[in-house]
Amino acid sequence: MENTNQNLNELIELCKDMTVLYVEDDIKLRDVNTAILENLFAQVDTASNGAKALEKYDNQKLEDSCYDIILTDINMPYVNGIDLANQILEQNPNQQILVISAYNDSPKLEALIELGIKYYVQKPVSTEKLMTILYKAVKEVDKRRKETLERESLNNIDNITKLKNTACLYEDLKTTNYKNILLIKLRNYEKVQSIYGIEKSDEILNELISEIDANIDFKENLYRSGINKLAYLFDEDILDTVNRFIEKLDESIFTYTIGVSEEKSDFISTAKMALAYAIDHDIKYKVYDKTIDTKHIDETELEVQEAIALAIKEDDVYPVFQPIYNQDGTLLKYEILMRLSVEENKRERVFYPNEFIKIAVKNNMFFDLNCIMLKKAFDVIRLSNKKFSFNISYRDIENSQLCDFIEDEFKKDETLSKKFIFELLETNEIDDYNTLEKFIKRFKDYSVQIALDDFGAGYSNLNHILNIESDYIKIDGSLIKEINCNNKSLAIVKAIVSFAKDTNLKTIAEFVSSKEIFEKLKEIGVDEFQGFYLSKPLKEI
Repeated sequence: MENTNQNLNELIELCKDMTVLYVEDDIKLRDVNTAILENLFAQVDTASNGAKALEKYDNQKLEDSCYDIILTDINMPYVNGIDLANQILEQNPNQQILVISAYNDSPKLEALIELGIKYYVQKPVSTEKLMTILYKAVKEVDKRRKETLERESLNNIDNITKLKNTACLYEDLKTTNYKNILLIKLRNYEKVQSIYGIEKSDEILNELISEIDANIDFKENLYRSGINKLAYLFDEDILDTVNRFIEKLDESIFTYTIGVSEEKSDFISTAKMALAYAIDHDIKYKVYDKTIDTKHIDETELEVQEAIALAIKEDDVYPVFQPIYNQDGTLLKYEILMRLSVEENKRERVFYPNEFIKIAVKNNMFFDLNCIMLKKAFDVIRLSNKKFSFNISYRDIENSQLCDFIEDEFKKDETLSKKFIFELLETNEIDDYNTLEKFIKRFKDYSVQIALDDFGAGYSNLNHILNIESDYIKIDGSLIKEINCNNKSLAIVKAIVSFAKDTNLKTIAEFVSSKEIFEKLKEIGVDEFQGFYLSKPLKEI
């Protein structure tokens, strides 16, 4: 895109209240692009073919709304992109449709051009191409929205609740001078609908609105701002107003969260940030303040997500190897760590795990990263006589996709598993030790060794630890860092070393950053060591 950062910021702002239906039968491409779209749009629905897309489109109409954007592949089973576009445009000639096409789709593109579709993304779909086309299409949708709002009366009413709707809210924000806005999300609204049915749930919602009406001062300032959202503009004391809403919401069957803002220059965005904060922290309400502002974080996360998608596409994910030594300084093995790189302004930018792993996990991209990296790591392992350790989380074990991939590689080459160590990331998320023990037995059959990583931080049940057939304990790095300045850390490390010797486990210390720490750990009796004092991670061994 021209003026990339400016256009990206504008795209984020334009999309924040828009909805998109993404139709793609390629699972991998769908997952990657869905993750990108979810960081832009307020709502992203997906479908694996045109038939399912039509079902979702019809359901959206039943909710008295339609998608702002439809992004669809051409070649799909059941109903292809041409037939899908044709049927949708028959219902809604103004629907904005973007098409993903291959280079050999020319005849089909001609059919779509005849339907009036003008936005296309050619395969392979790069993030830059997608963003460029989205920017143009979204600008057009926004322009059409504004034109529609100008034509329509400000008395647009929600059919179900008879409250003013979202369009009215945005218009009123331009012309009124209220100091505060309150947003309510009815979090179990869909569950209420599924239990009671549409008609009865509408009655329940209207009963709640009647109760709220009787308890607030400005009934005309209450809006239905979404299928499960209400909004309220007011001047009164914030705490008093919030408590009035809570009083009636607590009496209803709805679970809810409230976000409030007094930032008049950006009412909607800041109230949404407060709402998101309250949901994340499991509290009833939150009033916006600058400490919870996520705009910069959201923009940064989107940039990293784009980098991840590009690195996957360009195969720019690779392993580095951090050496692990014994007390005599003999190199014993390596820990496999991940890096990814992208080109920025004609220079390579390297991303480190703390920058991208959480974002990759959140957006279902971590499996792809691991597969690319491990294939390259296995090529190195085949040529080495050393052992190699690899971090794996309980989430990976529970979902098994990554484990299946690794086992398939072990079956192809039995030499790999004999050099492989799983480092089980210690976590409080483990709620089924049977699953963990089955995983260990599964890979012990391949002669894989097991290390308990970050020991001292998360495995709280010692009884279960004793039942895990582990070979190593890797002491939590936060304890190692403070071993020379914190007597409690020193005492804990000594206790772990003693426990390990009594149970015939070897200990590994990570984050060994200085000679003083190294010498202290040797004195205590730690068996193995890694850290920047000894060696940084190596791209080649």
